[in-house]
Amino acid sequence: MTKTDIKRVITDFEWVIKILESSKNENHMKATLKCFSLWDSKYNNSNLSKIDSRLLTNLKSDFWSLYNEKNNKVGLISI
Repeated sequence: MTKTDIKRVITDFEWVIKILESSKNENHMKATLKCFSLWDSKYNNSNLSKIDSRLLTNLKSDFWSLYNEKNNKVGLISI
């Protein structure tokens, strides 16, 4: 990925996190998962360098950690 692509990946990820943070119920959490899935499929590319692949892996891990925390606050069952 180029620097521009990496900036876009992070900007789009931040958007997904904002949606997650604003979620207040089960429907919001489902929408968050759809947004994350779209982000993941948009940037999932087998031709990534090791560094870029690691960045995406770390962002995904961060999402799931934050999702589970929020999920517990909303009162849903953890995935």
